Amino acid sequence: TARTTSGDIAVTNADKNGLVAGTVNGNVILGGKLVTNLRASSTNGNVSFSGSLDKNSAANRLDVGNGNANLTLPGDIQFGIDALTSNGALASDFTFQGDTSPNSVKGTLGASPLFGIAIRVKNGTITIKKG
Repeated sequence: TARTTSGDIAVTNADKNGLVAGTVNGNVILGGKLVTNLRASSTNGNVSFSGSLDKNSAANRLDVGNGNANLTLPGDIQFGIDALTSNGALASDFTFQGDTSPNSVKGTLGASPLFGIAIRVKNGTITIKKG
């Protein structure tokens, strides 16, 4: 767990544990493998996660006020997603089954989703990439 009011947070190589990070003014840059509970937020800054999430970890969440959310996951993963940006666009390397629009997606990837993730951005873009 890492929190700050003003400043960036960077965590790399997290492994098989929960990963919680938040800041008011700064960026949150996280990476790891088999993360069991991902929660990252920034009121004014970008939030990104690159790596893999453990199966059955449904409480994963990225929250951004003013900034962008970037999520990079393995290309062969199956997962559920609920992502929305109020003032921005959503771009994804994955093709989801479910409801999609230029600024949101609520659906699944694959027949057996291993985990779920929610992404909320007020003013900024959401980018979901294959890693």
